[in-house]
Amino acid sequence: DVSLMAHLPNSQIFLPGSALEFETFFRESYKSKHINYFRLTENPHGIAIPQEDIKVGKAITIREGVDLTVLTTGSALRNCHEAVEILEHKGISAEIIYLPTFKPFDSNAVRKSIMKTKRFITVEELSAQDGVYNAVLRSIIGLGGVTGKQKAIIDFLRTYGSYSDLQNAAGLSTNHIVQDATD
Repeated sequence: DVSLMAHLPNSQIFLPGSALEFETFFRESYKSKHINYFRLTENPHGIAIPQEDIKVGKAITIREGVDLTVLTTGSALRNCHEAVEILEHKGISAEIIYLPTFKPFDSNAVRKSIMKTKRFITVEELSAQDGVYNAVLRSIIGLGGVTGKQKAIIDFLRTYGSYSDLQNAAGLSTNHIVQDATD
């Protein structure tokens, strides 16, 4: 859905992970001349973000770090936040860049963070074919010595269970993120 909408000219894509984010983006974009697409979640991330930090097209730095950049969107922020706390106990300082707006994409914030850490991992509940990872790659063209990994939906999930079960099946759980960040 996000990939398809991204190809439409004059579209904006929002992946809010909380009611506050949705309300802020909806109010800001309601009277715009854009096609506004909101991908809503039944599982809010639960991370407190000041309303003044929620702006169309702007990434939000949730946590500063120097060893690894974790880029995420929507409700996946919760698992990323938990994973980064575990990584800190392992001596890895990870920065979390949260992207509640997919289009317009904040390439500058992404590039700035990855220039600092030289390592990144994207964690997204989007298709591995055309999501955050691809947008990040476009943002860092020309940067040398950078390594990255992608955690995304590789194939259609053919299973049932709780939200946590589905995240685990897709490889998006906190433990999967920690494992990929330490490999």
